[in-house]
Amino acid sequence: MLDSSSPLRHSLLLTWVLVALASSSLGAGCDGLSRMFSTDDGRELSGRLDLDDAWTEVALDPALGTRHQTQQVGLAVPNAPRWQFNPDGSSLDAPDGTGYTILVDLRSTNGTRYELRAMSVGSALFFSHTGEQHDGRYLDFPPDAEFDRLYLRSTPPLTVEKVRWVDKTSL
Repeated sequence: MLDSSSPLRHSLLLTWVLVALASSSLGAGCDGLSRMFSTDDGRELSGRLDLDDAWTEVALDPALGTRHQTQQVGLAVPNAPRWQFNPDGSSLDAPDGTGYTILVDLRSTNGTRYELRAMSVGSALFFSHTGEQHDGRYLDFPPDAEFDRLYLRSTPPLTVEKVRWVDKTSL
């Protein structure tokens, strides 16, 4: 048995804590790792929504701004980490094999429409805009963009438990 003051015991305890922390982060997928190494000024945009082939509008009051480098809309759905991108890129496949075409649009306060694409699957289904260069930095949206409306639809119908705005800079 190791003495409680033994350096080896402290080393083993520290190793165990670090392994536990890394395992919990990896268990949360890439999203768990990005939460550890990022700043997120996001907010919940909506609770439960039943989406179908008609556009569902979500009014954003106050308007969303872009404070950081990357912005995403996250849709919380059951078993999100188990969803897959369809090989042809046109849809997402649920764990039961059902293919969903989910469309997400943001509208700026000046009326500009931004189509978002499915970009990642983790704790939610994440959609973002293909950005461009602004003042030498690659950004998802222009730095002064503000959004007052979000539109979503899905074929076939899909229930979304929560919609969240993610505004972050990954380190």
